[in-house]
Order: sequence, then C-alpha cells, then structure tokens
Amino acid sequence: MTKQADTDKKVAALIKMGEKVLASKTEGHQKQYLNEKLFHDFRISTLSFFTTVFGTKSSFYIEFQKEVANPSPSRTERGIGILEGARKELQGDWLTPVKTTIYGQLERDLLSIARKHAAQGQLLNATIFATTLLENHLQQFASQNNLNIEKKVEEKMIAYTAVQLNSRIYKKGLYPRPLNKKIFKWLELKEQMSSTEAADIDLEQITSMIDGIAALVVEFPINYFE
Repeated sequence: MTKQADTDKKVAALIKMGEKVLASKTEGHQKQYLNEKLFHDFRISTLSFFTTVFGTKSSFYIEFQKEVANPSPSRTERGIGILEGARKELQGDWLTPVKTTIYGQLERDLLSIARKHAAQGQLLNATIFATTLLENHLQQFASQNNLNIEKKVEEKMIAYTAVQLNSRIYKKGLYPRPLNKKIFKWLELKEQMSSTEAADIDLEQITSMIDGIAALVVEFPINYFE
C-alpha cells in the first residue's frame, strides 16, 4: 500500500468515526444528544491526524478545532465535511505548507515533540528536536544521492557539518535555491536560540521552521522510509 493510500484509509476511518457519533443521536427535550465519549474520541483523533499531516497552522486543523468543539449533530456533520475536504486534497496530491503525506515514524516522533515544546513555550527545546531531524535528514539525503558525508582531515574522517551538507546538496542540483536559503536560515536560528539572541526569536518563527522542515522531509524523502 502506498503512503497516499494509507493516508486515505486513515481519513476514511475518521469519517466513519464521525458517522458513528451521529448514529448515537438520541432525542431529548427540545434538543438532540450525542454520545459524548464517541464525540471526544472523534475530535481528538482528527486533531491528532491534522497535526501530523498538515500542521497546527493549517486551515484544516484551525477550522476543525474551532468548529467541532461541542457534541452536537450539526458540529459533528461539520467535522465530517472538513475531513472530506482534507480527503479530496490528499487524493489530489496538492502541495501545502506541509505536503499531504504521512512521514516515517522517526519524523513523526521528532516533529510531534518539537510541536509540543513550541506550544508550551519551550522554544529552545522545540528548536533542538526540529533541527535534529533536519540535520539527520541532510545526512541521509546526501548519502542517498552519492555525496560523501565525511571528509578526510589529517588521516581522520571528519563529518561535514549540516551547513556544509546543505551547500553540497544544493550545488549538485538536488533542490532549489530558495529551499537552500531556508535551510541556512533554520540552522542559523538554532545557533541564535543557543545564544544571547534567543530573546529576539518568537513562537511564529519556530513554528514556521518546524512546518518548513516537515515539508522538506516529505518533498525530498529518504528511500528507506518508503
């Protein structure tokens, strides 16, 4: 099964969860009620999915979080509609700030941890986890494309830095100049977060970096994740 097919299967399962919530509807005095446990399971599972695939700044995540907050039939139907919209985008394989593809487990874990730290205001920790993923990906991507990731210095093999790998990958024409510049910016952000300049960096910059790294991972994948 391809990644896109796997993602579509997950969306379909979430839509079925929503339909089960609607099926739990009971009539009350001038009001219809739903099984609250089923509703909250549906809401949490969908928000988790949108976080992993699109990021917390995506329109799908923001709209679902806002519109599907209370256990009512109309809100649940709205949630199913949002999922159906996301499914169409996935099936069309459109590009978004975070391309609609499920990542490898390592990427998902590191991105999830980075996002959680960012949401809690722990920007340095968020940066460390995100750039750890970035540096690892640069190494693996360079190696996959037959670029040395080490150089010999005085009879010793020394690993190229992430900055050097970024330059080497770009010079080989493996990704465009705008992305090359973004990667330099993210690596610089890591250095700034570890210095006295950290106070000048805000949540929006860190969140943008995390989403950008997520997009890089899925647009320029490593073969063994497939």
